[in-house]
Amino acid sequence: MKRTINNLTVKEWFSEREAATYTGMSVKALQRLRYNGRVTFGVKRDGRSITYRKRDLDVLMEKNFRFYAASPIDANEGRFRT
Repeated sequence: MKRTINNLTVKEWFSEREAATYTGMSVKALQRLRYNGRVTFGVKRDGRSITYRKRDLDVLMEKNFRFYAASPIDANEGRFRT
């Protein structure tokens, strides 16, 4: 299913490959998270295709990814400032 927000089409459900790309993970890593029950998923009517809801992936990323601030680089020295 897709919805339109400000003339942009946003997918609500992703295939396994699309979900891996969206989260920046490999398909195998996503499969491990699903197997361990850390991510919810849906199954298409054919009974074989795995799908992931965008908002569930967003929650997964917020809870499990760590975000770091970039260290400033001194352009004159070409290395990180401490």
